[in-house]
Amino acid sequence: MHKILIASLKQSNQGWYEGFCAMAPQVSIDPNEIAYWPQVKDLNQVEYLAVWKPPHDICAQLPNLKAIFNLGAGVDHLLLDDSLPKHLPIVRIVDENLTRRMGEYILLQSLYHLRSMGKLRVAQHQKIWLNHYDPDAADVCIGIMGLGELGSHCAKLLHQLGFKTIGWSNSAKNIAGIDSYAGPAELEAFLGQTEILINLLPHTQATEKMVTYEFLGKLNHTGALGGASYIAAGRGKTHVEVDIARALRDGRLKSASMDVFEQEPLAQDSPLWGLDNLVLTPHNSATSDRKTVSLQILQQIANHRQGGALKNIVDLKRGY
Repeated sequence: MHKILIASLKQSNQGWYEGFCAMAPQVSIDPNEIAYWPQVKDLNQVEYLAVWKPPHDICAQLPNLKAIFNLGAGVDHLLLDDSLPKHLPIVRIVDENLTRRMGEYILLQSLYHLRSMGKLRVAQHQKIWLNHYDPDAADVCIGIMGLGELGSHCAKLLHQLGFKTIGWSNSAKNIAGIDSYAGPAELEAFLGQTEILINLLPHTQATEKMVTYEFLGKLNHTGALGGASYIAAGRGKTHVEVDIARALRDGRLKSASMDVFEQEPLAQDSPLWGLDNLVLTPHNSATSDRKTVSLQILQQIANHRQGGALKNIVDLKRGY
């Protein structure tokens, strides 16, 4: 009798299935209760669904579904599904491993731009010995858009490195050492100080195509770095790629790092390919660890069966 179903069109269902089965005994769940799409005998028996970009109408086929668990950090792919039952809780992943890996990526790219590594790489290929000076991190303002679990963690790490760190989000946050800006009214004040902009925003109606050529023009271009840089590791649909390419070509952006894109994989004819002042990575900044994610979901299911409350439920109005 299958009561837990794994369904994804973008990742290996069998791989997740093996991870779930391996972790199930730790929380006294029978692995025989677990199935993966479409290898499931009776859809009427399914009570819990674990997904990443699942078949569009799958929820409509599960009449006894109690909760939906997302296998990754972003839930926008679920909220865009108009067949999704609005009364069911959607549970997002809050994973220490994923948070730690995102912190690694953001630190790596921030230091890359602080120390002008792109410029030095070009000089190396041209066999030019540059007499080059980089400013101290304390002289550079780095701004993070999105101060949820991931953004807050990254802000703390950057602050510890010595950067002047500020953040902008839907609502004000209280993080030691971080100046917090909130809402549309405070966005320009935030951008006007920011030399390195980190985009960790969720994809919602309010954030879709938010980062444009005009938007990038509001950054601080006269600070210690002598220009502005952009790091995108949240959701690809929150920026406009042709605008970013234009900004990188004409100097509105000094440099950038991008891990998320409007379309993935990135199209071969994208204007982003081949730009010397851009680092491209294949959406691997913080890949979910299957063992830890599987165990977290199974622990929630076991607790829910005993009458416990689900944690990290998505606010459908906010979209995250």
